[in-house]
Amino acid sequence: MFVLPNAVDASEYSPSFDHEKPHLVFVSNHIERKGIVGFVDAIDRLKRNETPPFRVSIAGDGPLSDHASSLCETYDDAEYLGYVSEERKQALLEDASVYVLPTYAEGLPIALLEGMAGGNAVVTTDVGSIPEVVGDRNGRIITPGDVDGLKQALKAMVEDHETATGMGEANRDLVVDEYTWSTASDRLVDLYAEIGEETNA
Repeated sequence: MFVLPNAVDASEYSPSFDHEKPHLVFVSNHIERKGIVGFVDAIDRLKRNETPPFRVSIAGDGPLSDHASSLCETYDDAEYLGYVSEERKQALLEDASVYVLPTYAEGLPIALLEGMAGGNAVVTTDVGSIPEVVGDRNGRIITPGDVDGLKQALKAMVEDHETATGMGEANRDLVVDEYTWSTASDRLVDLYAEIGEETNA
């Protein structure tokens, strides 16, 4: 068996690592499977407790968008952007420091790789192939639906901004090295060459 992972064009992203304060970003469909309700709940809990200042940006839309808009009406440093263009999404991920995807079901999400290409630490869940990509060096993994665990993971990112920035730098390097289209195409060409040699042997 040969597994060819998903890939992104890392050259489309020019991440910034000099954030004045943590910037947490959620960019995905606002449906139950993507964990938008748990994300909003975790952010609300953090904002109501004493944590260092941090920004929140929520992009995307769907049937559960009212949760995002309600949160952002409550806090001045939280913004709900709704549906965004590809260019706006890229700029948002470049400006962010932590990409959050508390999903319930995935393979290897393109959105996660895009967040990493944008130079973000990641907070996500232990589903699909995500644990093969994300570990303690570059992010935090929680169980789907564990809002308290999500809150604690986000709290750690906010309270130790320097470590989160280092995770973002590690993620950028990882995507460039392992998850670009050029790397994927090279692996596929190598596979065909190997099969050809075995067939002709």
